Amino acid sequence: MWLKQSTATTVPIGPLVDDTDGKTAETAVSIVQATVRLSKNGGSFAQKSASGTQSHMENGWYALSLSTTDTNTLGTLTIAVAGSGALPVFRTCMVLPAGVWDALFGAGTLDVNVSSMSNNVVTNAAIASNAIANAQLATGAITADTIAANSIGASELASDAVTEIQSGLATSAQIGTNGANLTGVPWNSAWDAEVQSEVQDAIEANHLDHLLAADYDPASKPGVSTALLNELVESDGGVSRFTANALEQAPTGGGGGGGLDAAGVRAAVGLASANLDTQIGTLATASELTTLTNRVGTPSNLGGGATVAANLADIESQTDDIGAAGAGLTGLPWNAAWDAEVQSEAADALNAYDPPTNTEMIARTRPTAEYATATNLQTVDDVVDGIATALMTVDDLVDTLIAELTGSRAEPAPGAPAADATLGEKVDWFYATMRNKQTVGAGVQTIYADDGSTPLTKATVADTGTFTRGEMSAP
Repeated sequence: MWLKQSTATTVPIGPLVDDTDGKTAETAVSIVQATVRLSKNGGSFAQKSASGTQSHMENGWYALSLSTTDTNTLGTLTIAVAGSGALPVFRTCMVLPAGVWDALFGAGTLDVNVSSMSNNVVTNAAIASNAIANAQLATGAITADTIAANSIGASELASDAVTEIQSGLATSAQIGTNGANLTGVPWNSAWDAEVQSEVQDAIEANHLDHLLAADYDPASKPGVSTALLNELVESDGGVSRFTANALEQAPTGGGGGGGLDAAGVRAAVGLASANLDTQIGTLATASELTTLTNRVGTPSNLGGGATVAANLADIESQTDDIGAAGAGLTGLPWNAAWDAEVQSEAADALNAYDPPTNTEMIARTRPTAEYATATNLQTVDDVVDGIATALMTVDDLVDTLIAELTGSRAEPAPGAPAADATLGEKVDWFYATMRNKQTVGAGVQTIYADDGSTPLTKATVADTGTFTRGEMSAP
């Protein structure tokens, strides 16, 4: 029988026949986990992993359950079953790799490696349209390691193959070192969450969240004491106020602003024009970059030689700087087109705070006397540790009791049952008395072991009108 590797299954095994006449089907044999032994690929026999009692099918055949652990080893799987009152049986199965089993009995196909092929077996006419495309190729299926040396040369490609390859690729001049020339890369909406996250981290790292969204306690200032806000603000009974030094050079009139008009603000931040769109409009568009790429043409020698292999190596060396998902573009310059997006995301991150009012901030501040002390916290920690230790002790006791109640027990050793025996020992003696062979003769009652010949214990008996049996003693 063929089995699929690491797959649970049910195997018919039998027939189990009577161990006396060797032909009568045994239909009520108790086949449990411990009576089923497995040998994996010639290894030592061991109890099977799948638990439970095996059910009878018909005529002495039983349904034997196997788990994924039982079938996890390739090769032969020998199953040996022994049951009380029946002759032992065995069955040998073969465990196959999942792919091979699916190809033989399911809907799968076999993976093959072709070592040789006749000429013209694979031609344009023999290959369906779109049979070889990105969707049909696994990631990494075609790499430098999977292509034999000189298998793709000038003689194997059409005369315009290099032109076709180069026409779809950017040149090193277009990309620049570490992507320095990619100044027209458009904003990717997938970057929104990342920018918001980085802005949020920067705000919190520099304690700017204390301006609007986090409690600012002037009596216990965040950050360093010499920070600008901390030098300008002091505590007035738990409320922030400007320090005297901060107010020394304050303007005496109203309005503020230092006399900067709109033009002055633009000059301060480095904007040459009042219209940001005018400045962004001077950058090349995606359409203009595409037109430029198409006009570049394809050199016959990209620098490493005139062969296709050399051209591919040159192209790879030009594009390696990009890296996976652009990870190598460490020199990518800032694109002015991103300004509005970053400003929008920063505004979204700040607006999401929903800053509390002064009243709400005061209401959230607890009196110092109500703060938990280190002693309070250590007391709670000690209590929790004590509870955890007690629970582990109870868990160990429960595990021990379950093992005693569910595990198999050996027969009691020959001797006299002790008056102060444990509960398990008392059950063992009671079970042996109810189940095993007993004889009475010559004034002695004897109870035997499961083999029917080894005495376990005995007692004197007398029948003088009233049957009397003495206490059990060693045989």
